[in-house]
Amino acid sequence: MSPLRLVGDVRLPKPRKNAPFLFARFAMSEARLALSDRSLIAVMTGRKEEVVRVDALRARFQVDALIRLHERDYDELEELRGRFVHFNLEVTLNEVGKRYAILPILRPGRRDARGREVLPLVDVGRHRAGRCEAVLQRVPIDEVPPHCFAHSLPSLRTVEALEGALLRRYAAMFPQLTERELLSRGCAITSLVLD
Repeated sequence: MSPLRLVGDVRLPKPRKNAPFLFARFAMSEARLALSDRSLIAVMTGRKEEVVRVDALRARFQVDALIRLHERDYDELEELRGRFVHFNLEVTLNEVGKRYAILPILRPGRRDARGREVLPLVDVGRHRAGRCEAVLQRVPIDEVPPHCFAHSLPSLRTVEALEGALLRRYAAMFPQLTERELLSRGCAITSLVLD
């Protein structure tokens, strides 16, 4: 196992310069994937879908940014109290100390054949909020610390479950990548204290 450095209350491998990040099953690519659009989002207003500025939702919920969860994951979140650990593919723009509104996704985003993002549709009628206490980037999936799983959704408590969730969430966003290539990106880990 690679040397560890302490970040908040979480340990993660020290990055290696000019070398792909190697771990149990994959070599982690150094090239970054495209990030989702953080300025616009699709919402339902009544029975009509419309695209709104994320800034408007940030003001409405009095937060710094949004975290979107697939609806079935959000249903599990409603049961959690205290700390919540969320996983993204590869990297996240979440920041320690900022407040986030967590919203359920009614229709996932994806990329079309030309690589353009089709925005996700979220439910603004339900949300949770919390403050970010730690963020880890590009953590090899096999090296996710056990305490992170302990504070995640009940259905995401193992490496295998995390791999399945990342594939389910991101395969449509990056259809040009194989399952192995997606998982080789590692994950970002965001720890929040829920209101």
